[in-house]
Amino acid sequence: RPRAYARLRIARNAGWAAGPMLGGFLGAGGFPFLAGGAAVFGLVNLVQCAVLLPETPHRSAAERFRPRDLLATLGDRTFALHCFATLLLFFGFAQIVVTVALDLPARLQIPVETLKWVYTLNGVMVVALQSLVTRAVASFRRSRVLAAGAAVYAAGYLVIGAVPAMD
Repeated sequence: RPRAYARLRIARNAGWAAGPMLGGFLGAGGFPFLAGGAAVFGLVNLVQCAVLLPETPHRSAAERFRPRDLLATLGDRTFALHCFATLLLFFGFAQIVVTVALDLPARLQIPVETLKWVYTLNGVMVVALQSLVTRAVASFRRSRVLAAGAAVYAAGYLVIGAVPAMD
């Protein structure tokens, strides 16, 4: 299961790498072109999910998912705290993905097009190294590995924020 999850993460990271990279290359066509392309990909995904993904079989009505089941999971305080922390993380992550693309080229006085290569390099490194790192840390406690990963992630954002303006 951990290897399968790692492969799923690699595929997701490849998408995160390819998206900004392609956006950088194709962005010369303007925002409507990119928005139209994103809409087409969204529709392809919709059709793929509707046609190719079968419904999970349930033996009884009691096994079926109900939205109120989500509230029951929040009765576990540790899980609820984790969900809240994850929500905050993704708020920050979504915000920084946009602002980095706008702020860094201005602060470093580099062309916006250069940023596509930074995103590309990041994605290539993640895709190339994730499977190796997953194997290398397999003998460590998962909670420690996750904590170390979160610390590295936070350090990366701190470094981005600490880059001085090139006046």
